Amino acid sequence: MNMTLAGKVSFLFLAAASAAFAPPAAAFTFQDDPSSTWNGDNSTTRTFAGNTVTYHDLFVRNETSNSLPALNFAIPFAWPVVSGAAGESQVPMQWRNDLHGWFTDNFNNTGTSLTVTPANPNPLSIVMGQIADLTGSAQLPLTEPCTSGSPSCTQATYPPETRALGDQIPAISLGAFAPHETKRFDLSFNYSYGDQRGGALPTAFIANTISPVPEPETYALFLAGLAVLSWAARKRQAIFVR
Repeated sequence: MNMTLAGKVSFLFLAAASAAFAPPAAAFTFQDDPSSTWNGDNSTTRTFAGNTVTYHDLFVRNETSNSLPALNFAIPFAWPVVSGAAGESQVPMQWRNDLHGWFTDNFNNTGTSLTVTPANPNPLSIVMGQIADLTGSAQLPLTEPCTSGSPSCTQATYPPETRALGDQIPAISLGAFAPHETKRFDLSFNYSYGDQRGGALPTAFIANTISPVPEPETYALFLAGLAVLSWAARKRQAIFVR
């Protein structure tokens, strides 16, 4: 009886200890194609309220017949859209970790600063160095500039921006997705001007749906955890036999 109890206690202890071997979500990879897509449609609207612009009913869809355990909506690039004699143009902005938003010290050549921050829902922060494009033959960081020919660069007519590896860009957690499930959400941007003027602007942005993936070196630890569990199971069986 004591041997059986000792075996159970030993097994439970080792099982709990092996949880430390589970591979953590230490990196993220693009899932736009083919796993999931995001966009707007006829249900998507835009509203302005004071210094906030909100895009309502954007959607993310799981395009596969498999469940996706977790998806995040990351927004590495955003540009205010202004109208002028030559039509609409996008204002170049610089990401600032200390402001958790995009910043320019001379908005549209008006001599005032502008900070644009994402809100509603309150976003998480994902370090750019943890996001990679795995669609090609090699893992490339999202920070690769368009001129390098990297597939991780989204070709667009917006001002060029290259993120630093340490930039803590905003991301919205959307949770798990069932096969072919679609989820809708709102996205807001808050505008703050150095001269305290009011008003928000239409905002162009590039985003990606991303999923957490374990780093390669964690698989060895994970297998080690499984080995510990296997040893504990055999040990328990031996004690039961006795």
